[in-house]
Amino acid sequence: MSTPSAGASATESPAARRSAPLTREAVFAAAWALTKAGSRPTIERIRLYLGNGTPRGSPNTVNTYLTQWWEELAVRVAGESVEAIHGLPPSVSGTLETLWNQALVAAREKWLDELADRERTIVERARTLEEQTRELTAREQALAARASALEAALALAREQLTAANQRAETLEATEVRRTGEIAALQEHCRSSDAEIRDLQRQFEAERTELARRFNAERADLASRSDAAAARLLRALDQARELARERAQEAKRATAEARAAIQHRDRLQRELAKERAKRPARPARRRAVR
Repeated sequence: MSTPSAGASATESPAARRSAPLTREAVFAAAWALTKAGSRPTIERIRLYLGNGTPRGSPNTVNTYLTQWWEELAVRVAGESVEAIHGLPPSVSGTLETLWNQALVAAREKWLDELADRERTIVERARTLEEQTRELTAREQALAARASALEAALALAREQLTAANQRAETLEATEVRRTGEIAALQEHCRSSDAEIRDLQRQFEAERTELARRFNAERADLASRSDAAAARLLRALDQARELARERAQEAKRATAEARAAIQHRDRLQRELAKERAKRPARPARRRAVR
């Protein structure tokens, strides 16, 4: 059984392997090289081999190609009979037996790993399903409560909608009535505007007439006021003149009264002197007197 990939890889330099893209043939060549060196091909060993001591390539990519390499190796070894293997040279038959054993161990480990992964996946899925079941139960309860709340809200909304429709109908009727009232008011306003214009014209005419009359009466009143003022001034002058005459007459009367009083006093004194000179008269004459 030949290994052309291994021969091709042996002729490549480490720098060429680092710069070349990671391919299926490169992984296969690295696996054959590690197997011939007596090492079991693993993901990290292949990455170190391909990178000349530095890990190269994605572990997932290497794992994919390495799994294909083990599958092809198992097919090749299974296709050879035991006699054919023992009939080969000891170095080749020993290498094939070693590879076969390694392939069986790797297949068993891979199967166990896959089984463990499946069991973990099943447990995780069961745990996830339980959590999802609890979440779904909580969601169902929440949805039921929300549905009840929504039903109540829907009933309330329907009642509000009915009331709103009634209010809308009332408002529509009110709007129709108000529209008619507005139209009537507009017509009344138009007629009122005409009446107001007529009243304004009448007012202007009456105001002009009143202004004319006021100006005429004011002129007449001013004329009469001037005449009355002149008459008043003349009357005042006459009153002053009369007052002066009366004052002079009063002075004359006062002087005459004083003279009369002085004359009376003089007469009384003279009469007293005469009485003093006359003899006393009988009491009868005094009584008669």
